[in-house]
Amino acid sequence: MRQLIEWLPGGLMVTVTQWGGAGQQRQAIGWQRIKGKAGIVEFVEAFTKQTRGYWMADTAVSEALIHADQMFNGDAALCRRKVIDVSGDGIANAGAAVAPVAFAIGSKGVTINGLVITGAKPNPVPYFEKQVIGGPFAFVEVANSYADYPRAMKRKLLRELTPAYSMLVD
Repeated sequence: MRQLIEWLPGGLMVTVTQWGGAGQQRQAIGWQRIKGKAGIVEFVEAFTKQTRGYWMADTAVSEALIHADQMFNGDAALCRRKVIDVSGDGIANAGAAVAPVAFAIGSKGVTINGLVITGAKPNPVPYFEKQVIGGPFAFVEVANSYADYPRAMKRKLLRELTPAYSMLVD
């Protein structure tokens, strides 16, 4: 993964947002440009120090998408490719309808990908596939459990950083 990031012209601009119900979105890690090993290590250290921001909260996916889309102002507006990653283990139960929001953001050329942890009822995978993802090369990556999340995250990142590869996998 490190070599792939180093190969990318200009590296990556990344940020992390935590979200829950309506009005519960916050930028947990500010925008950072990652170009090589030192940047990767710095970001991973900051990421692993994060604690969950919202406990026992509703799930307002549309508000999370709107918040993430607004994060593309400023320096991030100069990115060649804009991707929003939505991780979740269930479907929206609060906020506006998700599909119209995802469609509007995807129509601007922003890719919305999903990383779904299975197990909830109703199954969140078809929901993410039909309601959440959108834009160029969009996909859903599935983690079969919380323990499987690191493997799924790595695969999702590889798919995002190599869109042609994304077209070859299911």
